[in-house]
Amino acid sequence: LFRVHAYFFSRAKAFRIFGLYLPQVVDLNCYGLEPSELEWLLRIFYPKTYGTLEIRNIEGWTSVLKVSSALGMDDIRNLAVTQILQLASPADVVVLARTSSFVDHRMLVLAVKELCLRREPLTEEEGRKLGTEFLVKLHRIQHELQHNTAQYLDSDKVDRMLRRVVEI
Repeated sequence: LFRVHAYFFSRAKAFRIFGLYLPQVVDLNCYGLEPSELEWLLRIFYPKTYGTLEIRNIEGWTSVLKVSSALGMDDIRNLAVTQILQLASPADVVVLARTSSFVDHRMLVLAVKELCLRREPLTEEEGRKLGTEFLVKLHRIQHELQHNTAQYLDSDKVDRMLRRVVEI
């Protein structure tokens, strides 16, 4: 049982059905949430050092993402997405997106883009995490990008670059 200020949850979409008056007790189970997951969210509202983000690991931010998604707290959800993208490897983001219903499409697209466009090859560990089926999809995307480059280039930008090179 947590005692928190109603203000933090007053803008949550999940509680809009109550209007201006939030209930005194909210059962997290009906939202599919565990108390430990809410604890991570409360670290944002009640930090030990004011103005800091004390969550520094993927587990914590994943819990914040899950809770904020379930309750419709869009600003906090966006913060969690940003933090996960900074902390997690692209392979970890893909695995998280495949195993969690609350991870958004944008995160998956950014992770796949990074995997496809980076210079370094995938590591064996990343390959194990991603699995054979996803590796085949990833290779298909890389092949498409490599062999159809002209289709993805901005023609005006290419023209400007070529003019600069020719003028030298």
